[in-house]
Order: sequence, then C-alpha cells, then structure tokens
Amino acid sequence: MARLKDNIYKRKQKLKAKKEKKFVLVKKVFLIIVLVVVLFSSFKIYQSIRRSSWQDDSRFNIVFDSLPVLIASFGNSNHEVNFLLIPEGTFIETTHGYGSCRAESISRLGKINNRGGEFLSESLQNYLGLPLDSYILSSSNLVFENNPTSLKSYLLANFSFFSKAREEASLNNWDLLRLWWYLKKTNLNKFNVVDLSDTPASEEITLADGNKAIKIDPNRLELLITQFFSDNKIKEEDLSISVLNSTEHVGLASQMANLIKNIGGQIIKIGEVTMVLRDDDYNCEIRSLKEHKNSYTVRKISKIFNCRWTGDDLLSERSSLVIIVKENYWKLLNLP
Repeated sequence: MARLKDNIYKRKQKLKAKKEKKFVLVKKVFLIIVLVVVLFSSFKIYQSIRRSSWQDDSRFNIVFDSLPVLIASFGNSNHEVNFLLIPEGTFIETTHGYGSCRAESISRLGKINNRGGEFLSESLQNYLGLPLDSYILSSSNLVFENNPTSLKSYLLANFSFFSKAREEASLNNWDLLRLWWYLKKTNLNKFNVVDLSDTPASEEITLADGNKAIKIDPNRLELLITQFFSDNKIKEEDLSISVLNSTEHVGLASQMANLIKNIGGQIIKIGEVTMVLRDDDYNCEIRSLKEHKNSYTVRKISKIFNCRWTGDDLLSERSSLVIIVKENYWKLLNLP
C-alpha cells in the first residue's frame, strides 16, 4: 500500500514538473514575442522620426484638397498657423503641360496618372510661388467655415491617426502626431486666415461660355506670400543667391527666383549661363562654399526644387549660393 502511494506521489511530482516546464517555456515564448513587437515598433518609430518631413523651427506648408482648396503653414518661432484659402473657380496653371485648371479639380486631373496629391502640390507651388512640403487629400463630406475655430477642427480631424476624413497623405505617422499636437496647443488668436477672394490678388472674370471664374495676379500675390509665408531661418542665414538659367527656355530662372524671394531668400542676380551639366534626374544644381553646403537655405532649396549640391565652383559670381536651372525643370513644368 505504501509503495502504491509512493508511486502516485512520484507521478504527481512528474506531472507538476512538466507543467512548470511548460509554463516556463510559454512564458519565455511570450516574452520573446513581446520583445520582438517592442523592437519592431521602436524601429518603425525610429524610421518615422528619421524620415520626418518637418523640422519644428522651420516653415512647413501643407495643401488640403478641400472646398475651397486650403494651404496651412506651420512653424517659425512665433508659433502661428497661417492659412491661405483659394476660392472655388480659381484657375491655376498646372505643371506637366496640362494647361489651366480650376484649383478644386487639379487633384482629380492628377489621379488619371495616380499622382493626385503630388500633381496638386506641384502645380500650386509653381503657380503661386509658395513651397508646399506636403499634401492631404480629404474626404469630400468634411467641410469647414472661414473662421479659426472651424479651421482648427478641420485640421485636427485630418491629422488624427484614425481619421476617416483623410483619404491620402504624404505625411508619416510621426509628422501627423506632431502636427496634431502643435495645432492642439495653438491658441486661436495665433491663426491668420487669408482668403484670396478678399484680396487685390484675385479678380473675377467671365469666360467665353459666360461662366464666372477667378484669376490670380501673381505680382500682387507675392506681397501676401512674403508677409505670411516667409521662412525666418532663411532670413536669418541671409545668404546671397544667384539663379542662372542653363537652358534655352526663357523665364525659368525668374520663376525659380521668385519663389525663393517669396520665402525670404536674398536674390542678387537672375541670369543665364552656357555650360554642359550632368544628365541626371535633378532639376537644378546648387553651388556654394563648403561652409554653406549643409546650411538650412541650401537644404530647403534642394528639397523644394529637387536640386543637387555639386561643389564650390561659383562661376565667378559674387553670391554665397549659385543655383543653375536645368532642362528637367522645364520638363516638369511643360511635359506630361
């Protein structure tokens, strides 16, 4: 009898030991899974931070495919948010040679080639002379009114992680979170709203078919862009800039220079240059002394126009930076 009890006890101990081993194994597997998830999440967060499009102390402009089309500008030390409303029916000269198009229809035209947001951003940037760093295509059922409270609610809805209002965006999750938080803590008295229909920069015209439309005067628009969308960091660096056209197409250097001037760049020369440039995918070359290679101004202009820094040969120009416009820039504006 005692021997039977002893065998039963041993069996129970073995079963207990097996259960304990199994529990330890399950616990280890669980901890490994948790560790993998944490490491993967950390890596994704690191990637988002590394690929962030926005530096907190720089001007950051986003275009929203809304009705009306909206441009929101963040950043700079005063913590303001500036808005530019482009009225419905405003004709914009689009890139890639597609001609004039109503502002609210540009993204739909671009979707033909699966480039809706990019096409909208490129076209407005080049026509308005205002750099656009990103875009958000919004749901058509989300609207806003022309007042700070409504605009803030509209932007918060688009920046939310789980927003159903946002159909497409060129921002990563880290940028969306930072912009949401930036906007959340910004007082409404820091909002500046410019409606183009209320400014001398826009004019109502009658089309050949009798319909009404709005036309923009780029020269008058420059004053508004300079006032509300200039970049303080470019102004602080105060680097003199020469823009030279290396193509046979007239006006390219002036167009590029106008945008740079609008955001605070010190343009001292617009001219032409005859030279053979490397055949690559860049729209322009930037040259400067090595001490300016990593300056904010060089990095910002390179991002706006897709330029490449190519050395310190300033071509005898008396400016800190020399920008050489390439054939690719003309192709961007004029070819499909």
